[in-house]
Amino acid sequence: MVDTDAPVITLIGGSPLTLGEGEDFTDPGAFATDNIDGNVESNEGSISYQLIVSADEKEDVTEISTDSLAEYEAIYQFEDSAGNTSSMSRRIIVAPPEGEIIDIIKDGAKGATWDAPITAYDQDLNWNSCEAPGGCPNIDWEFVNDSDPDSDGLIRGDVLEVTHAETERLAGVIIASTTGVNLRSATKGFLKFDLKIIEGGPSVTFKTDCGHPCAGVDQFHTVSELNKWETVIVPISSVRQGGLDLGNIKAALVINGTDVQIDDTLTRFRLDNVSFDCRADTCAGEETPVVLVDWAATHEDSSDPVDTTLTSYPGYTLAWSDEFDGDTVNTDNWGFDIGNGDNGWGNGELEYYREDNASVEDGLLIIEATEACSSQ
Repeated sequence: MVDTDAPVITLIGGSPLTLGEGEDFTDPGAFATDNIDGNVESNEGSISYQLIVSADEKEDVTEISTDSLAEYEAIYQFEDSAGNTSSMSRRIIVAPPEGEIIDIIKDGAKGATWDAPITAYDQDLNWNSCEAPGGCPNIDWEFVNDSDPDSDGLIRGDVLEVTHAETERLAGVIIASTTGVNLRSATKGFLKFDLKIIEGGPSVTFKTDCGHPCAGVDQFHTVSELNKWETVIVPISSVRQGGLDLGNIKAALVINGTDVQIDDTLTRFRLDNVSFDCRADTCAGEETPVVLVDWAATHEDSSDPVDTTLTSYPGYTLAWSDEFDGDTVNTDNWGFDIGNGDNGWGNGELEYYREDNASVEDGLLIIEATEACSSQ
């Protein structure tokens, strides 16, 4: 028999692994089994480490240092007697000592901070919110009993299960507070949750939100295996990059299956132990009052005459302009993004963008919205 199957690797302990700054580190390791050899022995070169410098850059290192805050990747590689190899990685995060924990989902219930009912957004409702059971066309959720032992032999008990229908229409679950929650001291902390995808695509998209137009950046996670619990840890510094106001968090978690628009299949996943780990004595930072702009001090008097013939100002040089001198839009300067709702922008709006709606008259660009018939 020709052995063409690579060994199957199992990590010892969880991934990712979070260490406190200055904490001693011993790699918990991994083991592998092979369909021919049985247990596969590790060797001196079976573990290697990389320092994660950025999303696009990693550096080879000889060991994990907990002297300063950092993020590493440990790579475990095994080879069977036939020469088949396989590898698996584990994230190792060196973080400040654990601080206040704000539970989002714990022991089959929402954390007390997130007092709003669990809702969802649904594309078939023009992205408006809806509630379970049965109130959303494409998504449903409930707390269910997860009785299968996880990799540590633990039985989870009640967890949140989310089911997305067989459709390409987008929908996602929202766990929120009726008032803004202050997490300003959580900048070195993490959003953490345990995830098990039961069926459908292997990926989820999620973020933390502070109410439109204030929002965090979409995060993505792909599980290594269906029907297996994995811990997801994302630095809050990554979540807030889109302009998230940590002093006014409205939605702790907004989450949906990533692959519904690709393969149009039923997606079902479960969530447990969802929390903010603030890595500080307290999550709440100082309340920073809003400072209103002094309009009179920072803007010209609107009653002053404006010289429209000027092409430069002291310290400034004109880089580009279009004075709309002709009678048509200059397509060397301007382009038209044509699309409507689902066919183009995917935002469900009953709008259609056309070149015919733009014109030039008396030195002005005119963009005109017109009512048209729709089959929707």
